[in-house]
Amino acid sequence: MTGRTVRIALSVTSGASLGAYEAGAVAGLVVALQRLNERSHRRGEPPPVVLDAVGATSAGAMVGLLASRCLLGGLDPLPVLHEAWVRQASLRRLAHGRRDAPLSMVAVQRDTVGLLEPRDRRGRPVHRTPAAARQARPIEYSVALGSLQGLTYRIDGTGADPALAGLTHVDRATFTLRRDDGRDRYVRPRNSSPLDAAIASMSHPAAFGPRVLDRRADEEAYLRAGVSDFPASGHFWCTDGSALLTRPLGGTLDAARRADRAATDAGDGAGDRPGHGSDESAGRMHLLVHPHTAGPGASRRWTDPDGAPPWTSTLARLLTTLTTEPLYADLRAIEDVNARLRWSRELAEVLAPHLSAASSDALREVLGRMTAEQAGPGASGDGLPTDSGGGPGTEDLGDLLLRVLRTAGGVAGKFPVGTEVISPLQLVEQPADAGGSPRGQQQVPSLLAGEFMGRFGGFTARALRQSDFALGWQSLSAWLPDAFARAGVPDEDIAGAVDAVTERDVRHDGAGRRGGAGLGDAPLAARLRLVGLIGRAARGAASDVLRGRRHSG
Repeated sequence: MTGRTVRIALSVTSGASLGAYEAGAVAGLVVALQRLNERSHRRGEPPPVVLDAVGATSAGAMVGLLASRCLLGGLDPLPVLHEAWVRQASLRRLAHGRRDAPLSMVAVQRDTVGLLEPRDRRGRPVHRTPAAARQARPIEYSVALGSLQGLTYRIDGTGADPALAGLTHVDRATFTLRRDDGRDRYVRPRNSSPLDAAIASMSHPAAFGPRVLDRRADEEAYLRAGVSDFPASGHFWCTDGSALLTRPLGGTLDAARRADRAATDAGDGAGDRPGHGSDESAGRMHLLVHPHTAGPGASRRWTDPDGAPPWTSTLARLLTTLTTEPLYADLRAIEDVNARLRWSRELAEVLAPHLSAASSDALREVLGRMTAEQAGPGASGDGLPTDSGGGPGTEDLGDLLLRVLRTAGGVAGKFPVGTEVISPLQLVEQPADAGGSPRGQQQVPSLLAGEFMGRFGGFTARALRQSDFALGWQSLSAWLPDAFARAGVPDEDIAGAVDAVTERDVRHDGAGRRGGAGLGDAPLAARLRLVGLIGRAARGAASDVLRGRRHSG
């Protein structure tokens, strides 16, 4: 990839209080990119690396939104993301403004508005970076949502039978964020802004009430996707959809596809796409920030037939696996597509020399029938990037055969996606144990501080969030040099990016690393507040049940 701009598509997944870890890692990434922007500006050249697509869920939605604002708007991501995820993300602040749910996003939304354009007590701008550090390339921002209403859509090939209509409660909100956007672009219009979508995605139903989003401006997009029951109000009550996602990385890859098309339409050389027959995306890197990498481990806690796990531990375990299981399935699906793309190319190279020129018409006829049969609303629908250039009738026999094979294999127009991962595993040794499981995965819980209580534990103490924030920054520092080298970034630019990260004083606070913490490590005041919230939630649930019984009677 040397000589090309590497374009990062960033996935930031759900994490609850482990958003502090994600914030630390992403803050370090933005600091590195800002340094590269400055160096490239001095040379009068395009930057070697840009971030042009962000797909996010739950806690990752806020991390991705603030990172985009910092990179495009010229803000220092370290104080901004640290303020959001270490100083402000406390149980006390999340309890502010609550009504019929244990916790509330009222304070989070108010505080975030201030962080999008930070000022000191006298109203003077703070945390600004040099103008040359700002990224010129727009960022496609995609947020995953859980729609309580649900939507029905036509399933191709089933005719008009309503019993065979599809039903989904997964929704997405997408935005294009640009360098010249002011704060208003992030907070308006009311109930349909990027911030509103991020807040809705963060509203986990176990602790927060749902948020209403105004989707009237997107009605045509819903109809094009085959949705048959878009509501007359155009509004949806939404919540965190991370547990519903079967393709959690699909939103990021869709955002990458939009960014690629926009760059091509704008005539940007960095957006050049490969032609048919090419198996390389021009400088595309998919980057996943993922703190949930703990393996099964050697503990007998979940395998001892004589020791039943406590209900609370079972619930916390399930809350974690509900979001991580689809993520690994999605990664496997991406690798499956990569393999089929590779196999189809190898097969085309073997078969093409044995075909005559007369085979072209027959291949085009078969391709036409397959394309017509597969066409329809949402036909591709898997979120994988596609190559929309070219068409049948223009390529040579080998390329035509390749298109036929890939269309038959369900990967027509797609290109390989290489995934990089930033996780705590960057910081541990990973020899295999006797059972073949990497020991590094077993060490992850001892590094993360906020993983207990179903990943909500970090909200109980600032020291725990600081520990995870610093851990994320350290993970980014360990990942960056080799990853940028693999992407073909010039050595001198890698050195500049590394220097930008190592120059910042990000460390654990005086209490040191707090990995492996439990509820007993939380301050007494936080534990008492937690008991009060649990009691309030129980009373609210009982009240809802009684009201429901009276209503039904």
